[in-house]
Amino acid sequence: MKKIILSISFLLSIGYGFSQKVYDEKNWYYQSFEKTGIYGVGSDDAIEFLTSKGLKPKTITVAVIDSGVEVDHEDLKNNIWVNPKEKKGNGKDDDKNGYIDDVNGWDFIGGKDGKDVEVDTYEMLRMYVDGKKQFDGNEANQKKFPAKYTEYLELKKAVETKREESQKELETYRQYQIVFPMIFGELKKFTGENKLTPEYLKSLKLSNQNLADIVAQLAESGETASYTSDEFLQKNMKDLEEGVKHHQEGIQFQLNEEYDPRNIVGDNYSNKREKSYGNNEVEGPDAMHGTHVSGIIAAKRNNGIGMDGIAGDVAKIMVIRAVPNGDERDKDIANAIRYAADNGAKIMNMSFGKDYSPEKEIVWEAIQ
Repeated sequence: MKKIILSISFLLSIGYGFSQKVYDEKNWYYQSFEKTGIYGVGSDDAIEFLTSKGLKPKTITVAVIDSGVEVDHEDLKNNIWVNPKEKKGNGKDDDKNGYIDDVNGWDFIGGKDGKDVEVDTYEMLRMYVDGKKQFDGNEANQKKFPAKYTEYLELKKAVETKREESQKELETYRQYQIVFPMIFGELKKFTGENKLTPEYLKSLKLSNQNLADIVAQLAESGETASYTSDEFLQKNMKDLEEGVKHHQEGIQFQLNEEYDPRNIVGDNYSNKREKSYGNNEVEGPDAMHGTHVSGIIAAKRNNGIGMDGIAGDVAKIMVIRAVPNGDERDKDIANAIRYAADNGAKIMNMSFGKDYSPEKEIVWEAIQ
């Protein structure tokens, strides 16, 4: 499941913690602590060392198994893997690997008509729905399969709890949407168009103790330093909007037992060994997360565009789409791993996870 992380700095005032201070210096995460005092990974030093020794890196294929990747992104397009044995757009499986026109990779949650699964249910809901068919109102099965029936009851409780939590979170975010403009509207009376630097915030003399407490927390965090009151409010309102959308989506789709988008893919889902399904549209409807991950790995270095990828001079991204907004399916992940290995990937990046994995054995087999 893709992880949605919201940067709502104000939340400490109601019991949430601030994130650590983020350095503004470009590509700080590649620097070394010993030289800069910044907790980077030191990859720039490593590259300098290899260059000083006259060592030339070899191109390496990295499979990004994710939500899709924007293959024509200006900072990535030159570092996207191209299947050397496939002829683009001829409608044939030139390399006989079971996938037609897989020029940049494959989409295991796409359909033959070009449609894609954007949102899927949570795995625990899928398991709960299966258990419901087997056990609801069927005492014979309840007695015959006591262990599975117990598991079903636990899943039922988990689903109900998740629904309640999502509804509560949705209501909370909606409340924030009302409260935030009030708070920052009041703050603006004192700050005007000034930047909310820690020093400036600490200098404010506020008689309203609640507002003073909030300002003290903002000053401590340092996250408002480059924003005015209006700018910081706008930023957080955007995050809140994403939070509302996320929880609405969960209630409407991911936790809705009447919703099942698998017919879009058109595979025989019960056949866990089936592999040749999907399509070659590797970007999909929401490639933000996969593109973000690919940029860390392989954004072109030293081109003056955006960030520099850690391996942006040598890595080629093989795009494998298997992760929807919701829980990925074990069958798709197993096939994605096999596709990556069979087609030359030496490294696989898999930034996803879920609480339940009913066919995990086929994933382990693929990894092995």
